[in-house]
Amino acid sequence: MRKFCPEKKEITAYESLFTALPIANVHDPCQVLLARLTKGNKIGWHQATVSQRLICLSGEVNVRGTDNHFTLYAGEGVEWTKEEWHETVALKEALLLIVEASSFE
Repeated sequence: MRKFCPEKKEITAYESLFTALPIANVHDPCQVLLARLTKGNKIGWHQATVSQRLICLSGEVNVRGTDNHFTLYAGEGVEWTKEEWHETVALKEALLLIVEASSFE
């Protein structure tokens, strides 16, 4: 498991002006999930079937793998590779974005 912070990108096309955080660039099919965990609930200890990225949109979660663990706050994320064991536990109510794909660029 590795922690990552997407780099901000200024968008000005079409007379726009906003900041975006690119989450994933994939060429193969992927699944995007929005998960809400109430305090104390969890995504249980399991092995990733494909590479996964989890981004905490709000709240606070503890994520752990076999070798390390992190507390994530809004805007922070982690990435797991295929077959990596992991678990996510909500320390506060949390809204999570999960992207599953065979690989990420």
